[in-house]
Amino acid sequence: MIDEGVASALAAFGARQSDVDAARKQAAEAAFEVFPENWDAVRLFEALSTQWRAVAFGTMAGARVLHMGLDYAVFEPVARLIGIRKRRRAAVFQQIRVMEDAALGVLLSELS
Repeated sequence: MIDEGVASALAAFGARQSDVDAARKQAAEAAFEVFPENWDAVRLFEALSTQWRAVAFGTMAGARVLHMGLDYAVFEPVARLIGIRKRRRAAVFQQIRVMEDAALGVLLSELS
C-alpha cells in the first residue's frame, strides 16, 4: 500500500514529480478513518498480514492459492509484542475474526 511515507521516500530518492504526485494521490484515495475503539484490531490485523494459512493447488488452468484463515496460534504473541493489553485481547480477537471473515470473502471471490 502506498502511503505518505512511500511518497516522501520517492521524492527523497529523486523520483519524477509526476510519480510522487501519483503516489500521493493513491495514498489519499486509500485513506480511511478508524474509530479509536477499533484501532488495536486494525493494528493487529495489519501485523498478522503475513500469517494467513493457505493451500496451493494446480489445475490445467493454472495455479491457485486458497486462503483458509489466519493462524490463531500467533495472535497472542503478536498482540503482546505490539502492546495490546491483556484485558483487551479477547475483544480484539473478536474484532479480528470479523475482519478475517470479510477478508476471506474478498479473497475467495478472487478465485471465481
